Amino acid sequence: MILTSYILIILKNKKLIIFCFLFSLSGMKLFSQNDSIPHSRDFLFREGVYLSYNDFRNNQPIGRNALVSREDPTLLEFIAKCVIDKEILTYTLEGTEQKVKCKDLFGFCQNNTFYFFYDKSFYRLPVFGNLSHFIVQIEVYRNASSTASPNYYDYGMTATNMPVKTTEIKQFIFDFYNNLFIPFNLEEIEILLKRDQEIYTEFMAQVKKKRKETMMFYLRRYNLKHPPLFPAN
Repeated sequence: MILTSYILIILKNKKLIIFCFLFSLSGMKLFSQNDSIPHSRDFLFREGVYLSYNDFRNNQPIGRNALVSREDPTLLEFIAKCVIDKEILTYTLEGTEQKVKCKDLFGFCQNNTFYFFYDKSFYRLPVFGNLSHFIVQIEVYRNASSTASPNYYDYGMTATNMPVKTTEIKQFIFDFYNNLFIPFNLEEIEILLKRDQEIYTEFMAQVKKKRKETMMFYLRRYNLKHPPLFPAN
């Protein structure tokens, strides 16, 4: 009898321990969900320079007061002047002066507008979202037209085989959670929209021509439904 009562007490205690453990897990899950702020029009990026993607992901830049520059720090465009067309950025961290190549920066925020570095230049993200569309100018080299007159130059090249530098406009998607730059085309959009079965099914129900025409519309729908999350602190 005594042994039976003892066993029942142990079983009850085990159930209590299991219940407490499960309750704590649910509390941790609830806390982690609440410890995030969805991006919206009212969301504020912290102004400054983001050394890496992780800094951007956590909204933790090097602030303008830490930047070392001869530029006037009271200027609205002070941060841009510190990094655009510059080779080295100098800043202080915990009282120690640090240096970083500007081409190695992830980006910077100024006046709540984010600029990121891509292919030798900084570009503005006009509308930020989970999947952000942006436009860049990329330098490409092509041979001159074969119909050009064969004028000879001192260095032995003709107009028909001389490489010519031109600028092309390209469209891309910045994938926030995966830190990827993806070409903006129908094939890639179809892959990205698979993340939301409802939107993807509706998008794919259209003929191919219509899908090409509505890529931006469905991208905006996806972003409205799935805003990126930032830490609350």
